[in-house]
Amino acid sequence: MHEWSLLIFTVAIPAAVGGILFLWFIDRILAKTGAEMKLPLIVIAIVSIVGLIGSFFHLGSPMSAFNTIRGFGRSWMSNEIVFVGIFIGLACILALLAILNKKVSPTLMLITGIIGLAAIFTMAQTYAVTRVNGWDHLNTYVVFFGTVLALGPVLGSSLVLPSFKGEELKKIVKWAFTFGILGVMIQVIGSAMFAAYTPEIQMITGETAAAKLAPLFRNDWCSLGN
Repeated sequence: MHEWSLLIFTVAIPAAVGGILFLWFIDRILAKTGAEMKLPLIVIAIVSIVGLIGSFFHLGSPMSAFNTIRGFGRSWMSNEIVFVGIFIGLACILALLAILNKKVSPTLMLITGIIGLAAIFTMAQTYAVTRVNGWDHLNTYVVFFGTVLALGPVLGSSLVLPSFKGEELKKIVKWAFTFGILGVMIQVIGSAMFAAYTPEIQMITGETAAAKLAPLFRNDWCSLGN
């Protein structure tokens, strides 16, 4: 269950961040039209909450998250929990404002998206600072931010498209496709870089294993000599 909860968390949050930023972008380029943002923002808030629930299962219990917050500023996992929590809170506020006022401040949407990008960075950094070979690579950041670009526009455009038709609809699809392809390309480049890095990881691991086994082989040879 821990693997599935982590997968849900690391997919839902970047998708929600990318969705918010794409909705802000669409609102800016189609400012004269006035897109209906209520349903998209509600769905994105729900997606972010689903990601939050997944993180709780990954930590084992909600209380673990509260204990981890105490390390804010000293631990990247603590920073991750705080920034992700702020982003989800702002996403829910955006959804509530859309329901009550039927209009959302573009500035607040942009701030939410920027906080979300900071949350994505802390998520990537949490993995990059570990001692696991391969995670301390640029590809870790590429995967997270590439997911923001690849899934966010797909989520945002699929929710906002029913409000448009004609040329406006085509423009939204074009931008969603452009950002989505860019996100996929970034991830492909990152994967290629990581593939070139893999032999180095294997070499380091092999040397480490050989170094650990050397005393055993030395003892065996000594016993045979005796």
